Amino acid sequence: KKKKKKKNMQQNGFWGAPDSKIDFCESQYEVSAYVAEFWNSTSSLVYVGLGLYGLRKTLRMRCRPIFSALYATLAIIGMGSTVF
Repeated sequence: KKKKKKKNMQQNGFWGAPDSKIDFCESQYEVSAYVAEFWNSTSSLVYVGLGLYGLRKTLRMRCRPIFSALYATLAIIGMGSTVF
């Protein structure tokens, strides 16, 4: 019974059956049952990392606040893209 449930979860994923008829980037739940588009989500984490790195550097260098805001925005966009 557990094998059947696990197989069904991998086919539909942890979050249920995909509700979109179109796969934009890659197959759904191909790498993990918990992440629909694994490589798309992973690549979005690069934006989070670079945004946080830049934010840290601008704060340490005491740059104008606009630069900190730009890097914070980059990190937020990366987070949004990862969870989308």
